[in-house]
Amino acid sequence: MRVFLLASILGCDPTTSFALTVGRSVLSMTGVPPSSASLHRYFILRHGETDANASGRIQGSADFSRLTERGQSQAARVGSVVFGGSDGEGSIDGPIRHVYASPLTRAQETLQIIREHADPSLIPGEGEIVLDELREIDLYDWEGRHTSEIEENDPEAYAAWTMGDAHGMEVSGCKPIVEMWARAGRVWEIIRSANAVAGRTDSDENPSSTLLVCHGTLGQGLLSSALGLDETHFRRHDFPNCGMAEIVWYHDEEIARNWRWHHPSRSELMQPFDQTVLA
Repeated sequence: MRVFLLASILGCDPTTSFALTVGRSVLSMTGVPPSSASLHRYFILRHGETDANASGRIQGSADFSRLTERGQSQAARVGSVVFGGSDGEGSIDGPIRHVYASPLTRAQETLQIIREHADPSLIPGEGEIVLDELREIDLYDWEGRHTSEIEENDPEAYAAWTMGDAHGMEVSGCKPIVEMWARAGRVWEIIRSANAVAGRTDSDENPSSTLLVCHGTLGQGLLSSALGLDETHFRRHDFPNCGMAEIVWYHDEEIARNWRWHHPSRSELMQPFDQTVLA
């Protein structure tokens, strides 16, 4: 319903795809003419809940945690609602062409469960590219420890972490948020360079879509950096477990044109400077 409402506001046919609606409305919404380059959609998905999430243990880029039953159910819901092929509000409106995934087990489990519940015409059943740069933030000595222990033994760094103070947070002599943000930028360089070559025959009417299955903190870095925001904006876009954001990005532009939350509830189309946070 929200997509239909948006299309109506933009003066478009409500049956028109989301990507095409964006392509036709860029000038009226932003004052910037549509790019001559092809349009691409990126979906950033966080993994389902893990036992570490549930118990309050810090995971970082360590690989000890596994999905809980709730996390498995969250992933199954993404598969059936987003990629199940229905015409419901949460359904994707075109197939995923490329899948990139974190090497960590919790992300791999999430992708596997999604595929088990998805329409195979909407997401490839195999052949994902496992990209080490999509691992979660490196948290060094914090990994595997409970948040209460860290808060007690390293209160200043923990406060900086919870408040999103990227430059004030130090762990093991490193600045994890700053490092992660730089890595998120490298992820976009890798994936967008590959898509620029593969997408030469794409159009606004038939855009390519890429799914990135990763993590909550890295997801923040990916989304915010795509919108032109630096690491001082950490905590601006928190991802819930199996939360998914959708980004509309032209191949020849430095920052994304538009974005929205797609799951668990789909928001309206937003411009990069609209910093709406998922409740």
